[in-house]
Amino acid sequence: MNWRSVWLFYRERYIFIFFNISLLLLLTSLVLLAVHFQPSDQLVVLHYNIFYGIDYLSYWYIPYIYWLILALSAALNFYFSFRIFTSDKYMSYYLNAAVCLVALFFNLYLVFIRSY
Repeated sequence: MNWRSVWLFYRERYIFIFFNISLLLLLTSLVLLAVHFQPSDQLVVLHYNIFYGIDYLSYWYIPYIYWLILALSAALNFYFSFRIFTSDKYMSYYLNAAVCLVALFFNLYLVFIRSY
């Protein structure tokens, strides 16, 4: 992997936008996790259903594992996007847009779950 080719990939307009937005969303979700899910002995709410109420409780560190899975999948997605960019530019855009959407929905999940 040549760093010059990574830099040229990053400078592509849509890749630059999607990458920076998803990086900002990932960092925002990490801050939300640090603020709302601090170490404690009590169980925290991880899922709320409008029909049954709170239906999934777990330990405080489980949302951090969710974030770690999200960050690793985003890194893999960016790597595959980089590898695929020379053969199919639009698929690379879709992969990066998908990372943005998943990170956005994870932030929404964190905001909504802490209201209970």
